[in-house]
Amino acid sequence: MDFIHQLLSIILPLLTILFLLFFLPPYLIFKLITYIFRSLCSENVAGKVVLITGASSGIGEQLAYEYARRGASLALVARREDRLSTVADKSRRLCSPDNLNIPADVSKAEDCKIIVDKAVSYLGCLDHSVNNAGIGQFRMSEDLTQISDFDRIICQAIESKKLWRVWTEIPFETCVQKGSSR
Repeated sequence: MDFIHQLLSIILPLLTILFLLFFLPPYLIFKLITYIFRSLCSENVAGKVVLITGASSGIGEQLAYEYARRGASLALVARREDRLSTVADKSRRLCSPDNLNIPADVSKAEDCKIIVDKAVSYLGCLDHSVNNAGIGQFRMSEDLTQISDFDRIICQAIESKKLWRVWTEIPFETCVQKGSSR
């Protein structure tokens, strides 16, 4: 057994050094090239239609501003209508050609169908969908004594996936008529 430990204490450090010398540099060069390529060849979203859930605050709000700067038409979805209208107003000032506010709760299946129907009827089609809506509980894990404490979070995560299923059911002909590249 001592022989195996001595052998491993000699071989493993050598293998680690060889790995770092021969495999890590090509990997890092590959990552650098892909980063540069993605930076230079980013998608032009001007004139495309983007549906953003959870757009009233946080990441969804900032995504709405970024898409607006790039000239995309926005369908903004959130539960808080007052915050949603504030985000929509700022998006319009940032050069978004067309905005649609949809106050809805993506954790409800019937709302998901309404969201997609309103967006398609008003904007013609959906090119991108950013499913950002979410909720969280801020507690210490020691304070959570029952699994039922997670019910609302888990149900919201599962129900919000219905938006994706509804969006994929949009007839392709609708997007082709508008000239979308979906």
